[in-house]
Amino acid sequence: NMTDTARQISGAWLILLGTVGILGNLITIITIPYAANKKRHGLDKNYYTTTIFILHFSFIDLLHCLFMVVPQGILYSSESSPFGIYGCKFIIYGGVVTLVADMLAIAIVALSRCLDMVMHQKWTEFCDRKRNIVMLLLIAWVPGLIALLISLIIEWHGVEPGWNCETGGCGFVRSCTHD
Repeated sequence: NMTDTARQISGAWLILLGTVGILGNLITIITIPYAANKKRHGLDKNYYTTTIFILHFSFIDLLHCLFMVVPQGILYSSESSPFGIYGCKFIIYGGVVTLVADMLAIAIVALSRCLDMVMHQKWTEFCDRKRNIVMLLLIAWVPGLIALLISLIIEWHGVEPGWNCETGGCGFVRSCTHD
């Protein structure tokens, strides 16, 4: 069946992308602090104005690859959910939080780079206050947690995370036996 073949190819592609993402983010999380500590590539000079936001994005993206991309690839490659109903819930809810946080974290990286270039002194002064850094990092997580809350409300109203027969993945669905 052509649909099954396309789904399995998509699954293999997601597993490949997720694996590359995991490795790339782990390397970033390890090498950037090392380079900053050794005062290489100027990462130590702008640690709190740009580097910390790159690390934060890498951390969120690592979680997204671990909790969403690779598991979805495994699901697309399977005939039924190998993770069960609770695994589907974990994938859906982890995916919702990390997808939203991932998008906002990359926007914060771009914003931090821009502000460091065009308003260097003011941006540095702003970032010297650790509460401002925490506030900026939370900007990525709070909307993700709000999205999780919305997902829980959806589930509370009768549409649950589960195995979607048509797509071969976890999603908000009604029972596979529902006609």
